[in-house]
Parts: sequence; structure tokens; C-alpha cells
Amino acid sequence: EMLYNNLLYKKNLEPCVAFNVYVNDIISARIYLEVFTARPKTPLERRQAAFNYFDSIEDQEVANAIFTQADKWVRSQGLDYYYGNTNPLDPDDQRGVLIEGFDMIPTIMNAYNKKYYKSLFDSYGFGTNDDFYAYKLTFDKVPYQRYEIIEKLKKRYRVNVMKADKKNLERDVKDVVKIFDESLYE
Repeated sequence: EMLYNNLLYKKNLEPCVAFNVYVNDIISARIYLEVFTARPKTPLERRQAAFNYFDSIEDQEVANAIFTQADKWVRSQGLDYYYGNTNPLDPDDQRGVLIEGFDMIPTIMNAYNKKYYKSLFDSYGFGTNDDFYAYKLTFDKVPYQRYEIIEKLKKRYRVNVMKADKKNLERDVKDVVKIFDESLYE
């Protein structure tokens, strides 16, 4: 038996909603949708909807249930199209579903999800609009001359690069989160 729980939020002036699906009193899927105005005050301005924070167990019936609720809500907003998975705080860098590269560790500014997500989306009928690629670059592949520039920039802008301290990992993670928060919101 599936139970839906939807939570309405008011963010700015545009509507948004979150749905949860419970199976046997255990949350089994979630999705957050929001309506927004793309390209405001231009000839290309239009209202759109996007979904974010999608998560589901590996069960097509559960995924179908949450996508069906999402479809109904988007239509209730007068829209016939929505896309995702995006990050509402950074929709340019974290969009879509990872389909290859599960052999690598998750990285910042990239989507990361379970392998079966693509199958859930495909089976429901979502299509692919764009392909995004991420490239791994390590310092051992950077020409030596570039190290000199990096060192000059570190001195000029008083940047300090440190390795994470495993004994104080929680402190270091809090520092990284603080940097992200301040760079995104201030």
C-alpha cells in the first residue's frame, strides 16, 4: 500500500510542492517540484517547472507513483512540461541523472545517484534532452609550468590549500560547507 504525503511551500511568488511516497510506513520515494519564470523580462520569458531532490527505492511502481503525482501537480499549474533532476540552488552544474561513471567517487558540481535511476526515468517515459560530461583532471596531468601560476595566485589572493585532517574531519567538512554557503548565498 502506498501513501502520498505532499507538503506545499511558498517560495518567492511561485508555487512549489514536495511529495513523499510511503510503502508500509517507510518513506520510499520523494520529489520536490517548483514553478519558475525562465528568462524573465525577455521575449523568451515563459513559466516552467522543474523537479529536484528525486530519490526512490529500486521499484518501478513506487517511481511511477511519485512521477504520476508530479505530472498531476504540474498540469494543475497550467503547464504541460517539466524537467529534472536539478538542484534548485545550482541548476546549471547539477542537473540530470548520472548514467556512466559509477566507478568514480562522487564529485562536487555533478549529479550522483544510484545506477537504477536511469531505468526508473526511462521506464516511466522521460526522455533525454541534453548530455552533460564531466572530466577528471588531476595535478599529475597539469604541466609543471602551471604550478608556478597556481603558486602566484595562492600568494596574490592569500589562498591556503590544505589536505583534510582525518582526525578532525567533521571540522573540515563544516569549513567546506561554510565556504559553499557563503559563496552561494552572499
